[in-house]
Amino acid sequence: MRSTISLWAAAAGTLLLVAIAAGTVVTMAGGLSAKQQYLQNVQNQDAARAANAPQHSKTVPSASPALSAQKATRAQGILDVHQGPVPASQFGVTNQWTGPVPGSGDVWYRVFAGANFPGTSSAGTPAIYVDLSTPTPDGYGFDIKFVGIYTIPAADTWLTVTAVNGSLVDLMTQSGRVYHFDLTTKSYR
Repeated sequence: MRSTISLWAAAAGTLLLVAIAAGTVVTMAGGLSAKQQYLQNVQNQDAARAANAPQHSKTVPSASPALSAQKATRAQGILDVHQGPVPASQFGVTNQWTGPVPGSGDVWYRVFAGANFPGTSSAGTPAIYVDLSTPTPDGYGFDIKFVGIYTIPAADTWLTVTAVNGSLVDLMTQSGRVYHFDLTTKSYR
């Protein structure tokens, strides 16, 4: 039994190599670019694997799988994340704070600290990106509402959230300068 399996594995491997070689010869003769050749080789490998795969009967489940019973959750506090809700080419992130809006129930702030890059290739303007997250009616996701980007050109480097007290966000630059942003008034103090 074991030698039969080894024989089948060797035959499958040989067929795979022949398919790759044939695909390479065809692409070389066709004058394809290196990228097109690579894609052709990947397709040939996939086809060879599919041809050599054991055939199983396919069964269709009688009912679709149930959704995960776990509802969406949020982590509160200062988080060491470096990707925000927009591409890093638009807003670079050093960290994030997430927490509830005082007195609002399930509405939470998401404050991303870093620098804003509005179509420039410069070092960016120190800023925070603020939005609100509210659970969707089914509880499996969040609706995100953009609040604003608040720059502070006087800061010398990107900002980092260091603490949050109520609606006051403490921010620090890499050189140690401290700034405070009030989420209620949407302004720096």
